[in-house]
Amino acid sequence: MRAEEKRFLQFLEWSEKSFVIPVYQRNYDWKREQCKQLFDDILQIKKEDYRTHFMWTVVAYNEDWYWKELLIIDGQQRLTTLSLLLLAIYKVLEKWEIETEVIKEKIYDEFLTNKWSKDKTKKIRLKPVKDDREAFNSIFDWDKITDSNVTINFEYFYNRLKEQEVSIDEFYKAIEQLIVVEIMLKKWE
Repeated sequence: MRAEEKRFLQFLEWSEKSFVIPVYQRNYDWKREQCKQLFDDILQIKKEDYRTHFMWTVVAYNEDWYWKELLIIDGQQRLTTLSLLLLAIYKVLEKWEIETEVIKEKIYDEFLTNKWSKDKTKKIRLKPVKDDREAFNSIFDWDKITDSNVTINFEYFYNRLKEQEVSIDEFYKAIEQLIVVEIMLKKWE
């Protein structure tokens, strides 16, 4: 076992890494209240000008020595929610003409997808359990599965970002302050 503190975006940014939620994990069940609290917490980071903010612990397991797939044993709800938030930022920047320093391609290529993958099913980094995966993947093409918490929470984030309570740049800078503790379990030989 190895534990390491790192910034959330640093945790996401390996070029070929995928985050797989194993089938034995529960479905994504965060509701609007939890998403509102997370969004408000990120606004507070900006308002209070925190240099860092501990968010949560991620427990992962990796079977292959290439580190291409991490099985997320604990922390999948927050990982999914923050991925939805990054996807909402990307989609707002994609659809609306907003003056920003945030490069939407960086969000898409480094945090949401593996830009080098030719296979669309492997391109998207987060791989939730089956029904959640279909809902998550559909958002990339603006095709939404309406009865999913994944879609409902994405739309919540998208609409709040569109309201521009704070600039996308300021909000993104607050996300850059998020800290996770990554606990990596290893295979016993």
